Parts: sequence; structure tokens; C-alpha cells
Amino acid sequence: MPRRGGVRVRITSLPGRHAGQAVLRGLLPPVRGSLLEFGPEDGPVRLRLYLS
Repeated sequence: MPRRGGVRVRITSLPGRHAGQAVLRGLLPPVRGSLLEFGPEDGPVRLRLYLS
């Protein structure tokens, strides 16, 4: 995990899903999202950010 100044960032790859109608989702390619978690090295996560 990247760390700087007592703060850590954890990056996790997650499956994504196209928005819209289910029929259209079957025609579109797979997508991936990323979950970024920020917090102190010795404490709980303070911020979670999902990027798609």
C-alpha cells in the first residue's frame, strides 16, 4: 500500500457495470472500477472513493 506522511491509500480493483437497460449491458464490453481507501496507517478508513 502506498504511504506518505502517516496516511495510506489502498487500491482495490472491482468489477463494474454499464448503466442503462439490461439488454444493452449484454452488448457492451466488460468494465472495471477501482476502490480507493484513504486513512491513517494505524487507524480506520476515513474516505472511500469508487472510480469507474
